[in-house]
Parts: sequence; C-alpha cells; structure tokens
Amino acid sequence: MSCGYRGRPNVLESIDLALDGPGLTCIIGPNGVGKSTLVKCLTGSVKPSAGEVRILGRKVSEYRLKDLAKIVGYVPVTSSDMNRLTVVETVLVGRFAHQSRRTASKDLQATYRALRAMEIEDLAGREFSELSAGQHQKVAIARGLVQQTRILILDEPTSNLDVRHQVYVTSFLKELSHRTGMTVVMISHDLNLAAKFADVVVLMEKPGRIHSVGAPKDVIVPDAIRDVYGVDCDVVDDQGSPHVMLHDVLRRSLGKDVAISVGHGA
Repeated sequence: MSCGYRGRPNVLESIDLALDGPGLTCIIGPNGVGKSTLVKCLTGSVKPSAGEVRILGRKVSEYRLKDLAKIVGYVPVTSSDMNRLTVVETVLVGRFAHQSRRTASKDLQATYRALRAMEIEDLAGREFSELSAGQHQKVAIARGLVQQTRILILDEPTSNLDVRHQVYVTSFLKELSHRTGMTVVMISHDLNLAAKFADVVVLMEKPGRIHSVGAPKDVIVPDAIRDVYGVDCDVVDDQGSPHVMLHDVLRRSLGKDVAISVGHGA
C-alpha cells in the first residue's frame, strides 16, 4: 500500500504489513515517517493511492461507516470536538454504532466501566472543556473503549500523560488485548514503553517505509535505532524486555566541546 496527500504524494511507500490475532502492537519511528497516516488508512479515514487495506479479509472501502465502527475503534492524538459536552456525554458518543434512537442502560454501564478503567469516574459530570490535556487524553481513550470493537487503534494515547499514567494506560491496553482477544494498535514515541509492553513492534523509517516488524527484542536493537533515529544507544535486558539507554545526541553532532549561547546575537 502507498499513500500521500496533495503536495506530498509519497507519505507511505510500499507498505506490506499483516497484523493477526490478539495482542498489543506498537508503531514507532521518528516524526514525519507516516505513522499517523498509516493508522488513518487502517481506519478508512484516508484512502491509499495504491494498494488496499483489508479488515477481516474485506476491503475497508466496502464497509459502511457504522458497520466499520463496530469492528474498528479509533482514538486520535487530539480531540477538541466535544468541548461543550460533559465527560459522560463525550464518552457516550463512542457508543453511536451500538445505539438506536435512545441511550440505553447498557450504554451508560459501558461508559462508566470505561471511566473507571481510566480512573476518571470522578470527572463524569465535568465539562470536557474544563479538563487538563492529560484528562482529555483519558476521556478520548475511554471513548474508544466503549466502542467495544475487535480492533482498537490509538494515535499516541500516552502523549499528554504523566509517567505513572503512561505506564498504566499502556499496561492496561496490553491486558485488555489479552483478556478480550482484541487487536490493539498504538503509535508511541516512547521506545521503552513499546519495548516493555508491546507484543509486536512496527518500526518505521523515512521515507514512509517499514524498517522491521517483530518482537521488541528483535526490533529494538542498537543498529536499528542508529539507522532509523540517528542516535547511538545501548540496549540492556530489563526482566526479559529490552531497555534503551540513549547516548548524548548533541555532543555527537557538535563534538566534545559544546558551547551554546542564548539571547540576542547568539
């Protein structure tokens, strides 16, 4: 599959990827390699310029929107479209594929289960616009959870969270995938979160290609990190998972004697 936009036709080039079965897949790679475009192609919101995307053996383009929403849930990196709604109302929007004309008790039950899972049940009556960026992120994830789909795709779900909640959310998503048989796909910029929790890692590189796919121990290795990110590192074992220890990028780029001036005339 290939994909692009007007003025940038080659965002993704010759992507060949198959994700099968339950588990947590983390997509990693530098800025601008097409990670978000890839997941948008998976959800059907962006059409490939060549090739195709299939969900459960069927072309994404053949699904009706509501039918696809019952199979694939999507949590974007930011969401500001619900500012005037309460948290409960915002999360309930994720139930649209299951609802008839009225909100049923099962929809509310699913909503409150998702709020509890994200540890934000106490925010239920607050307006979405009043929340912090981290709270926005948790509400967005909860809205994805209530869709109760076979596949859940998240674009940087930990981007605005503190360290505790980054670990909590990523661990929760892995546990969710294993307990329910769900396929969970998330974009992450944190190599160590991906290394610790992912079942499968997809490492992308410029220009919009896949460098490698596999278990974290096979993908997150010093040579690959150097090739893709331009950063030297050591990778050590952390209770069976790889752990990345980065080297100083600035000194590598400028040499040992680094002088930085700040202010006018710098």
